[in-house]
Order: sequence, then C-alpha cells, then structure tokens
Amino acid sequence: MPSNQENPIESPTPTLGLLYLMRDLEVLGAELQVADEAIGRPNWAHRDPVTDRLTRAGVGTQKVEDFSAWEGTVSALISSNSRDEDHLAKIASAEKAGLTLLAGLIGELRNRNQQRRATETPPSNLAA
Repeated sequence: MPSNQENPIESPTPTLGLLYLMRDLEVLGAELQVADEAIGRPNWAHRDPVTDRLTRAGVGTQKVEDFSAWEGTVSALISSNSRDEDHLAKIASAEKAGLTLLAGLIGELRNRNQQRRATETPPSNLAA
C-alpha cells in the first residue's frame, strides 16, 4: 500500500491533507497488524490502542510519545467547533505534522516487517 512518502507533504488544501492522513492511518494499521501477527498476537489485539501496538512492534519510546502527543492535539482540535483562521491554521499544522510522523512510523514498521520476513525460516525448510 502506498503512503504519503510518494506524495508531497505540502498539500494544496486541508482536505487533501486529511485524505492522505486517513490513508496513512490505514497503512499504519496494516503494518501494525503484520507486526502483531509476527509476534503471535491474537486478532483481538489489533483493537488495542495504537500506542500499545507501536510499543509491542518495537517502536522507540520517543516516537510513541510523539504519536500520542499528536493524537492528543488532533483530539483537542476535533472537540472545538471553531472556524476562525487560527483554528484552521492549527488544523493544517496538525495535518502536516501527522503526515511527517506517520511517514516515519510506516517506514520504520515496513523495514522491521521486511527484516523479520527475511530472517524467518519457511516451514518447508525446517528439519524433520
């Protein structure tokens, strides 16, 4: 699945930023599912908070804290019905920060998942 890594972070409208964020959140979820399955987590574990899943996947504490802070910022922005320019500028800033943050997380998880796959021994090659 593509991430915003193939697209410029600067989007002409906040709507496109939101669409890229939604897509990248889906990609992040898919990469976390691969990581969860690789460590033997059951399907119900995919409903755990993203921060818990990131930690399980081996993402560093600082990146998990950055994600949590961004998530809190987005939550605060959502709770406001303001339409003033300052609030809209904060939304655009949160979109840009989220695109950068998610691109980094997706890249790290993809690398980890690919390394894990490369080091796994296929069942057919196991000695009997």
